[in-house]
Amino acid sequence: MCTNTANLRQANVFFTGNWGKLTIGQTDGAGNGATENDWVPSGAYHGRTSFTGGLRWRTSGGGGITAGGGAVAASAVDNGGTALTEGNTFNEYDAFSRHDVIRYDSPKLGPAVLSASVGNDSIWEVAGNVNADIGGGNLLFSAFYGEDSQKGTDNRWGGSARYQFSQGTKISGTYAQNETVTGADADVFTVGVGHTWGNNIISVHYSQANDVTQGFDDEAWNIGFDHNIPKAKTNVYASFFHTELNTPTGVASVEDHNTFVVGARVKFN
Repeated sequence: MCTNTANLRQANVFFTGNWGKLTIGQTDGAGNGATENDWVPSGAYHGRTSFTGGLRWRTSGGGGITAGGGAVAASAVDNGGTALTEGNTFNEYDAFSRHDVIRYDSPKLGPAVLSASVGNDSIWEVAGNVNADIGGGNLLFSAFYGEDSQKGTDNRWGGSARYQFSQGTKISGTYAQNETVTGADADVFTVGVGHTWGNNIISVHYSQANDVTQGFDDEAWNIGFDHNIPKAKTNVYASFFHTELNTPTGVASVEDHNTFVVGARVKFN
């Protein structure tokens, strides 16, 4: 396979049968999405860097800090300098997506599906997904293991689970760990609770990411609300995020982030 791909989201062919599904081309790896069982349509989910990943961490004086703990002047931060951002200190460590792969997904084995893929630049991953009705509610569970040594990941593993009760309340949790080829470890976990009634969803999450940038611990909580308008094929949402960064000894502390997001998503299908 080639070492580079076109900048496309999906470009593949697939074959299906009683034996499962075989996909060839640019698509998600076998484990992609394994840490995302708790995602809901838009605002009330824990993938906060989609909204806040570009926010730079600032000291009380307005300056920034680098991965090595060095200071960044306020003027440099304002002009797009190298200060750490939330995207540098938080990562869900999901599996790998949108690369050239040969992927196999098994047929349903009871409530489970097993998957495996191998891709360009020595990327490979295996995964399992479970979707089962248990105790009057529904359980989603996913787990994966993979490697992407060309991009510095020696091994990455994790998963997520969500249980939704029949009356609409759900509880969830995720965990993932990443080890680079240099031996640096990082991990992240998230817990959440939410409730669905009618066309509405409300949820609260807490997350902690340790050593995504070595020595820095990122903590956050958020509350989100979504309302679906079926006739207009529109989803409106609002979410509030509070994020804190614990810096290593000897590195200047930074101000907390408070972010409020509102938006709408319209489908045209």
